[in-house]
Parts: sequence; structure tokens; C-alpha cells
Amino acid sequence: MSTPKQAKAPTQRLKKESQSLTTFKKVLQNKGALLGMIIICIIIFCAIFAPWLSSYGYADIDVKNMFAKPSWEHPFGRDELGRDILSRVMYGGRFSLQIGFYATAIALVFGITLGSIVGYCGGNVDTVIMRIMDVIQAVPGMLLSISISAVLGTGMIEMAIALGVGNIAPFSRILRGSILTVRKSEYLDAARADNTGALRMITKHILPNSISPIIVQATLGCANVILIASSLSFIGVGIQPPNPEWGAMLSAGRAYIRDYPHMLIFPGMAIALTVLSLNLIGDGLRDALDPKLKK
Repeated sequence: MSTPKQAKAPTQRLKKESQSLTTFKKVLQNKGALLGMIIICIIIFCAIFAPWLSSYGYADIDVKNMFAKPSWEHPFGRDELGRDILSRVMYGGRFSLQIGFYATAIALVFGITLGSIVGYCGGNVDTVIMRIMDVIQAVPGMLLSISISAVLGTGMIEMAIALGVGNIAPFSRILRGSILTVRKSEYLDAARADNTGALRMITKHILPNSISPIIVQATLGCANVILIASSLSFIGVGIQPPNPEWGAMLSAGRAYIRDYPHMLIFPGMAIALTVLSLNLIGDGLRDALDPKLKK
């Protein structure tokens, strides 16, 4: 015969699974979010399997076919060194997507940690940490990223750190505000009466009920990070040639925009589609997780 605790655990698990499944179904019912998921899955697939999908290496030079326009053999054409642009766009997805995911992961880890601490503790801890976040947010994001990149270097990991630091403040602020709305709930009073420790209180009771806005912000923030990373590469402080980062490809092709616009059109489309798809997914998640829209 099962004890009450043993019977309760599977019930809670099933409830969490059903909530996750319900959210996923709502996202799939959103046509915009579904379109975004399809687009980003295609982009990720092309980036991962670029060596098998492309017949040319991203650094293969053919001086006899410089500036070749799109054709059946080279659907995106060739660049100023005769390199296949389709290959470079697919390989470039590896750099841009990894920077976006790594930077968002860094911001998530530190943002959730700081937001949980200040939201739960309050008082002087809240005041000190939030004032530090105010100072970080007072610096324009692009300028902050350029400054950190200048110190750390222009590698992929260095860029991810530079962009991730700038996003810690928004994540921590959003989570802090969400925690403040649930901190005085009755179920937390019951947990305190049961002598629940601070760490367990945060991880088991507070975070699961206040993490929804962070999930949405992570999706939208990843799109913003990819856009900023491309901007940094465009001005020369991001990923350096011959690495095929999308922003660097735009920078290399801007001198030939009038005569050979295909050198900018396809990398630009890759950036636009990636950012658009992530924003569509973020909007779908926001609609699915918004309690005001739940029936």
C-alpha cells in the first residue's frame, strides 16, 4: 500500500508533464510560432550538416570565377575571392547560432541566479545588486559589447561572453519582478511553516512558478544577440575573416553592393530569417504562457 507522499509524487509529475504538453500544443496552434519553428529547424539543420550538404568548402578559392552570379551550380553565387556563398552562409550559421545560444545561456545562468537571490532576499541585497544592474544597463549594449570584446578578443567564446554580460541585467530584472509577485503566495507560507530551506524554496517553489517570462525573454534575447553579433562582425570587432560569419560576409560585400548585390542579399536573408523565426517563437511562447489568455 502506497503512502500519501508516494502517491503524491507521480501526481505532481503528471501535472507538470501535462502543463508542459499543454503549452507545447498551444505553441503549435500558433501559426506564426509554428512557422518560426520550421524556419529555425531548417537553419540549424543546414548549419550542423553543412559539410554534407555543400559540395564546396567555405574557404575554397576560385579566382577564375570571382563575383560569379547565382547559377544552378552555385545557387547563391560566388564572392570576391571566388568562394561559394551558399557554403559560407551554411557554415556561417554555426558561428552566429552558437554565439546566440552561448550568450543567452550565460545571461540565463547569471540572470536567474541574481534574480532569484534579490527576489527572495530583498532588503539591502536587493538594493546593492539592482544598483549594479542599473549601472550595466546605463551603458548602451553595443558599446558594452565592443568594450568587452576589445579586452577579451574576437573569438566566438569571447564574443558570447561579451554579449552575455550585457543581457544579465534584463534577465535578472524580469525574474526579480516575477518572483516579487509570487513571494507572498499562500503555498510559500505553507512551505515556510514546514521549515523549508531557502535553496529548496527557490528551486522547488518560487522558480517553477515565475520562470515563464524568462523563457520568453530567452527566445527574444537570443534573436537580439545574433543581430548584435552580426553588427559587431560587420564593423570589424566580431568574428574575423576568413571565418564565414554572416555579419562579416555583409561587411566584405558592401563595397560591391551595386554591381554584385547577391554578396549581401543572401547573408542578409539568413540573419533576417533567423531573427524573425526566433521572434515568432518568442511571441508564441508569450501567448501560450500568458495566464490572462488561459481558458
